[in-house]
Amino acid sequence: MSVCLTDETRKARKDHRCYLCNFKIHKGEVYQYWSGVHPGEGYWSSKAHQSCRAKTNKWDWEDWENHVWDYFRDLLSAEEIEYRKLMEAGE
Repeated sequence: MSVCLTDETRKARKDHRCYLCNFKIHKGEVYQYWSGVHPGEGYWSSKAHQSCRAKTNKWDWEDWENHVWDYFRDLLSAEEIEYRKLMEAGE
């Protein structure tokens, strides 16, 4: 079972990619960062939009292990997806 070592809010100093929705986290945007260790596999870290991470607040480790990442966007509203697409296109 993975152990989470860090779970904190950060402000992006450069562009990143959201681990959950795969849309861009823009420089200057506030995002959630978390990291840890998975026994036998090593260190890991992830970054996500705060709104995306909020959708996982009630997840337990089984949810994280069994979630199909390609379908995470199904959890986003149409407005959230449209906003992220507009932000992505506005580069």
